Amino acid sequence: MDKMVLFFAGIVSVLPAFAIFIEKPFSVPEGDYRYVDGAGWEGRRAIVFRSETPCRGKCPFVALDLAPGYQYEFTAIVQSRLSEDSVVELSLSWFDSLGKRISSATGKPMNDNEVLPDGWVRYGAKTPIIPANAVRGAMHVYVCHGGKGRAVFDRFTLKQLDAKWVGPLLSSAYQNVAVDGTVRFAVPLMHFEALRIPKGELCATFTMKGADGKPFSLPPSCIDGRHAEVSVDVSRLAKGSNPVVFELKTTKRSYGISKCTFTRADALPERKVWIDSKKRLIVDGKPFFMLGMYWRKITDKELDVFCPSPFNTVLPCQRPVRAQFDLCQKRGLKMCYPFENLYDVPGEETNVVRIVKELKDHQRSFCGI
Repeated sequence: MDKMVLFFAGIVSVLPAFAIFIEKPFSVPEGDYRYVDGAGWEGRRAIVFRSETPCRGKCPFVALDLAPGYQYEFTAIVQSRLSEDSVVELSLSWFDSLGKRISSATGKPMNDNEVLPDGWVRYGAKTPIIPANAVRGAMHVYVCHGGKGRAVFDRFTLKQLDAKWVGPLLSSAYQNVAVDGTVRFAVPLMHFEALRIPKGELCATFTMKGADGKPFSLPPSCIDGRHAEVSVDVSRLAKGSNPVVFELKTTKRSYGISKCTFTRADALPERKVWIDSKKRLIVDGKPFFMLGMYWRKITDKELDVFCPSPFNTVLPCQRPVRAQFDLCQKRGLKMCYPFENLYDVPGEETNVVRIVKELKDHQRSFCGI
């Protein structure tokens, strides 16, 4: 049998957001791994793993500084000549102050792979947002236990990415339309506390068009690591539809902008179903308190048992069809469509959109839960 050789490039190139490369060698444990000059991409120095039997033991790694509150993209190119049941992997892990691994991400062949010579394939992945309790990271390259064959890992990169810290801007007015009263604007701040920015350095503003036609800004009445909000009397806002903008920034940079369109109307539009200023569900002009119960089947026989109860809404355990909505209509019941655990086919209309189009005009259909 020919000797089976696995090559790992011996230098990691770290590419932060400010585009400066940092080269740092892997730590290579004693055993099957060693450095070999010229083994990597374009004659680079590489870490060589040799095995004529299924591999075991520790793998090379390099310690990296990961900043909480950011995401990271890491990549490598791989030339694999492993046996069919062998797997090579690239991973990035992050650890707390006690050295306990919090989580990790594993690089896979990338969907947008460029064509590289000599069978090289680009592997990579993006991490989730690094949490606030992470103090360090590490990149590993390895053949999974039991693997054998030959592969080369090279051109490692790590790039810091801005995360989506500011979520969608929402208002307390149903469909962002109000005539009078007070409206509350709120925006979620996602993992923003992980950035550890002192509150004194933050500047958050809600900007909107005033009744005089001029824009004005308000600071949040409440801001914490999870959300920011402000309340304003509708009479202060310009009539018609106008943008409301939230921005979170420091003196050095902006951390995100979120917008919505709010309408100050002379009268609310006529709706069959809506939520009023007191947060009540209004159906056909009257308050409706949904009192529902899960029910196995929607048939005449089953509804004979259900209808004498105080419930006015049925929540089927199986996905209903239009004929079953018709049965509920005859009995004076509302029915919720169970949208959980719906799986979509990429490139096709989503199941939720398809179902809403089919049932949105039915008098007895309600939102899914």
